[in-house]
Amino acid sequence: MTLATPQWLPNNTQVIETAVMGERVVRVTANSQRLQQVMDALGINDLTVPVGLDGQVVNVRVPPVVMIRYDHQNGRRSRLFQARTPQLTMPNSIDVQALGEIGLRILGLPPAEAKQFAQAIDWHTTLVVPVPPNASSFREVDIGGHRGVLIQHQPRNQSPTSTIVWSTPERVFALVSIQHVAEVMAMATSVR
Repeated sequence: MTLATPQWLPNNTQVIETAVMGERVVRVTANSQRLQQVMDALGINDLTVPVGLDGQVVNVRVPPVVMIRYDHQNGRRSRLFQARTPQLTMPNSIDVQALGEIGLRILGLPPAEAKQFAQAIDWHTTLVVPVPPNASSFREVDIGGHRGVLIQHQPRNQSPTSTIVWSTPERVFALVSIQHVAEVMAMATSVR
């Protein structure tokens, strides 16, 4: 796989690390009762577990992930993750959009945003990246003609961080950075 890299970088940026994480295969058997318990515990009572979900098997093959770490001036850093599109195998009877909306709510998105993102995402070609528990905002963004999500958060005792997640028909990307949001967007939109 030829790596995609930002064609624009802030001044004095250097690549300080490149790493590859191996392929993973995950098999999940749905448990409707457990999912309902989680939803009840979180007070998510406006959604229902999709009918016929219990016992269904979902297989996810996540290809190797490449991470490139950049060091910018003033000690700021960015990490670009990329992989070929994961392969998701599941029965056609599963309402993936409804399940995606539940997942987004469990991860902390407000009801209106979860519904909007669940409708915007192609769940057969996109996997959700875990949302930081301290996320302060979510916003849909355009990255080179592809829908993405900008998540802003501040990890404990660390600098404010922006994460942009987007996909193309061939790959999924995530850019995590403590640069200013405008610079993070410029880096992401220049990835080729």
